[in-house]
Amino acid sequence: MSKKIGTTLVPRNPVARSPLLKRGGVHRTSKTSARRQHRQALESQLDDWRDDIEFERSLKDDDRSAHTFFVLAHAV
Repeated sequence: MSKKIGTTLVPRNPVARSPLLKRGGVHRTSKTSARRQHRQALESQLDDWRDDIEFERSLKDDDRSAHTFFVLAHAV
């Protein structure tokens, strides 16, 4: 496309008018990536919590089996 200035035709600079160049500015994370990071952090915390619960349950099971062994050993 050319634009007319006075009586002469002046070609437009396609690089200077590129719509991709209008996207410049501060680089920041998009809302999508922020939501994804938040979701991943939450899932990580949930996995840690589940591991803690399973560990506590295994300790309770160990205490019960040790108590049962102690009771049976002294009952004889």
